[in-house]
Parts: sequence; C-alpha cells; structure tokens
Amino acid sequence: MGYYSDAALAVNESAYLEMLKGAWEKDAADDGCRARFLTKDCSISKSLLTYGDGSTESVIIMRWDEIRWHESMFSEVKYVSDWMNGEYGDLKYAFARIGKDYRDVETSYSYDGDLWDLYIQREILVDARQESYTPPDPPEKDDPIEAMDDVSFFELMNAVIDPGD
Repeated sequence: MGYYSDAALAVNESAYLEMLKGAWEKDAADDGCRARFLTKDCSISKSLLTYGDGSTESVIIMRWDEIRWHESMFSEVKYVSDWMNGEYGDLKYAFARIGKDYRDVETSYSYDGDLWDLYIQREILVDARQESYTPPDPPEKDDPIEAMDDVSFFELMNAVIDPGD
C-alpha cells in the first residue's frame, strides 16, 4: 500500500529539457524510468510569462497525483530531488508536496522571483449534486414561537427539503 502524496514542480523550459535529456541518458545506462516519470507519469502544462522588460520565459509545471514520493525507494524521485539539490547544475524551480496527513506539507524554491510560484491550498469539496437553495420565508406572525405552532414538523422539513418555486 504505502503513503501517497501529491507533488508539483515548476521549472523553466530549458531546465526541463536538460532534466529530460539527463533522464534519457541515465535510463539507457540502468534501465530506469526517470524519463517516463518526467513525461508520462505526471500531468504537464506550460505557461508563458512576460516580464516587465518585455522578455518572456516558458515554465513547465509537472504535477504528480497520488505518488509515493520517497527518494530512498524510487530512483526517479531521487533524480528529481538531486536536480533540486543542485547536483546537476543550478536549477530555478518551485516545488510543493502535500501528504495525506494535514501537517505533511513541503515547499521549496530556488529563486527570489515572484512571477511564478506554487502554493498549497486546502479546501473542502462536496461530491454531491448541488442545486440552488432558498430558505423558507419567516412566519408572518409577530411571535415566531406562536407561528411555529401553526406549522407541523413535517411541513417545516418539507419546506427545507423541497422549497418549490
């Protein structure tokens, strides 16, 4: 089974291509799967950033969902971690990983820029069919308790569950 995380790494396009080239070379030497990890095992998107001076930069974002992010167990994870640690050259990157445990969050950056960034956002999602809902109007009587005497629990719940139009 194991412990799974979601992770994302953003790098400029030239660094991504260098990482991929190195992965192909290492995979050829030891039948590894580093290149697959950087291409097929993640979702990849590309953003074009325009700086204030008019120059542009392409940023590649790799995102892995439900992955076992353990450097000691997986050579492809170690390969990416080694790049982030500077073992293959100076890499400009932003990295974020979130584990299943609420406190298991990791972020790291190798630059001082502010144009591209990865961040973690936790949210509650509801997996149910949702429709608009309008609460029932308040009773017309002055005393809400007295007004409630005129409405049965069943009628009140019906109004809450199916307010009608």
